Amino acid sequence: MACSKGAEAATHGTGEEPNPVSPVSITGTADAFRQAMRHFASSVTIVSTEDDGAMYGMTATSVTSVSMAPPAILACVNQAAWFHQHISRKGAFCVNVLGFDHVSQCETFGGRGIGVDRFKADEWREGHRAIPYFLDADTAIFCKVEQAVDHGTHTIFIGLVEQVIVKNEVNPLVYLDGGFMTLTRKQDFGSRRA
Repeated sequence: MACSKGAEAATHGTGEEPNPVSPVSITGTADAFRQAMRHFASSVTIVSTEDDGAMYGMTATSVTSVSMAPPAILACVNQAAWFHQHISRKGAFCVNVLGFDHVSQCETFGGRGIGVDRFKADEWREGHRAIPYFLDADTAIFCKVEQAVDHGTHTIFIGLVEQVIVKNEVNPLVYLDGGFMTLTRKQDFGSRRA
């Protein structure tokens, strides 16, 4: 890994053992940014939509809330991805927040499955605006695209929330440092809320 090689290079010739928590300098902004993003813990989602009677979806971690009034969420989609044209045409989407036991669904929508074959009949249902949603998702958030902003290689789709399905149990699948993890406990920091 680049991080461990960088740590070794930083202590090379000093006679010291590499310190895994030492700062690492990476040459090149793109490489440094890519490495920095591995430190972002993100909930794993499947963003789904419907276009001309067909279902489409993709795994995404670049999803976040925008505002509470009005309730809005954003999803970033690569303009080169086949999914981009369908969410653009539909003008609506659903963010399906995956639970800790949904790694296989994540992988299927991340590239292993093809087209409609990704949508198993026993796992998906037609929801608001005919958009498919994952029955076992921790949360399904249906949105109408309010604004689409192109930036670099991606489009930022800002969606106004129109309908939400929420489970009481919170067990998100999290992506961090190039792999999946789960949250094992909730730390109580008092009454503060995000």
